[in-house]
Amino acid sequence: MSIKGKLATIAIQRISEKVIHGDKVESAINSAVTRISKATGQKSSACFLQEAQKCYLIFKAKSYSLGSVIGTPARIAPDMSNYLGRYQIVSPSGAVKYKSAAERNFINGREILDIYDANDCKIGQVKEHIISTRVPLLEKEINKCSVYLGKEKIAELKKCLSVGELQFEVLEGDFKIEHKEDKEFKISQNGNLIASLYYVSFSLKDGYSEKFVLEYDDPSNETLAVTLAIAIDTINI
Repeated sequence: MSIKGKLATIAIQRISEKVIHGDKVESAINSAVTRISKATGQKSSACFLQEAQKCYLIFKAKSYSLGSVIGTPARIAPDMSNYLGRYQIVSPSGAVKYKSAAERNFINGREILDIYDANDCKIGQVKEHIISTRVPLLEKEINKCSVYLGKEKIAELKKCLSVGELQFEVLEGDFKIEHKEDKEFKISQNGNLIASLYYVSFSLKDGYSEKFVLEYDDPSNETLAVTLAIAIDTINI
């Protein structure tokens, strides 16, 4: 998400907190989102877990000021580094399995996400690209990132709007990404399905909001799938 979008989100939520008591903000938003999601047919993470026949992980992202900034003294701005690009990836039981930390250059807007396992061992990294002004005439809203597993670069991904059609491309690496309305993704390698990613109706709790679930068959692909899922979400803004 762009800095402008994130600042707008924080501003809206801080206004909400002035109108609704802090303890009720999240429940009010969750209730409204649940009704909208049911009307549009978008599933929650709970729905996916009820139907689970494979391995699942739930990806949560920092919900900025809702749960964590309430109570911040007036005139003291929140530390933006605590809110940008932070993920918490949990098992169906709620145990934290992976997490990420972000570094952002506020001059060029580039974000670097370091991904860690539950033991704080670094497993991978996603680096946003600085997009050149020299881009194809028919392409708009271009986002790119490089993906690292350990210290090895395994992929370079690109998202763009070309002639009105949303496209996800793999510029480097032997992966393939298929999507359905940028809300469902299939990640394959050499013709074999590694994982599926489904965006879910978000639910705010303890400063995090649920973003998507990751479905996969082979536990040995878990780390790879987590890294690529974060990369897809990074450019899918």
